[in-house]
Formats: sequence, structure tokens, C-alpha cells
Amino acid sequence: FLSANMKFPSYVHDKGFAQKTPSVYALGALVLWSNTDTDLSLGVEILRSEALNKIAIANDKNAPYGTATKQVLERLNLLEDIKYKLVYGESISQVNQFVKTKAVDIGFTSKSVVMSKMKGVGSWADIDPSLYEPIEQGVVITKRGQQAHPALCERFIQHLLSPSTQSLFAKYGYLTGK
Repeated sequence: FLSANMKFPSYVHDKGFAQKTPSVYALGALVLWSNTDTDLSLGVEILRSEALNKIAIANDKNAPYGTATKQVLERLNLLEDIKYKLVYGESISQVNQFVKTKAVDIGFTSKSVVMSKMKGVGSWADIDPSLYEPIEQGVVITKRGQQAHPALCERFIQHLLSPSTQSLFAKYGYLTGK
């Protein structure tokens, strides 16, 4: 079971649906993305611009990238200044849709999205990872998987954590620390 955070793999384990504890296989990276002519050279300071009317962020109650975004805005003392511009998506996918269709001027999303699915669409700028808690991507082998295919499950986990796969994750925008 793979997840964009550790919350759900930990829940699976805590509820007894997995024997082994979950592992982190990659760290998500946060970016600012626009599909308009917005100049992102100012980084997050661009959010103060009067030229920007709508800024998309994911709901911080259920989306790991929304939680990270809120941390960035709070740490940079931007949240109060721009709260009237914020448009909330229920998920990072909805934020991506807002940005892609130009329903918003700019949005916070995962680097993996702008480096893969949305490559070449608009422009983006990295957000300093020290401004938010690591977005841990988690994996856990369920009891059902462990019982039905123990060797395959273990090989899959080893593959996810292998240097070659970690290199691919890095190529597509994840922070791996490896």
C-alpha cells in the first residue's frame, strides 16, 4: 500500500492490517506553479503581488501538500496577507486542475507533477524544503499481500528503496536523501 503521506500506511499498520511498520520511500517536494505569464523569479514573494487574484492550495486537513503549503505561508508570515486570495482544492489533483485550466493565477503543488504529468505546462519555482516539514511518502505491506505473495512484496519494497529507483524518484521531482 503506497501513499503520499505516512498517515494512511501508519493507520493500516495500527489497525492490524499490516505486520511490519511502514517505510518512507521518498519525500515530496513543494513548488509554486503558474500557467499564466506570472514571473516566478521572486519565488513566494510574488504572492504579495496585486496582480495575483487567486492562489490555489490543497486543503491542509487531508492533503499532505496542503499541510506543507500552510507551513510555508505561516513561516514566511504570508498567510494573513494573502488569505483573501486563497482558493482551496480538496486535493493536490484539484489544485493542479485549477492551475492547468487557469482558474487561478498560481498554485502550490508537488514537484513531481510539474516534472512529469504537466511537464512543459506553465512555469514553476522550487519552495525551500526547510520551510515545511518533510512530505514523507509511505509504503506498507498489507497482511493480505504478505500472506499471498510474501517474496514478491519484499522484492517490491527492496525495489522501491534501491539506488536505481531512488534515482528515478529524484529525476521526477522527489527528494530521496539517498
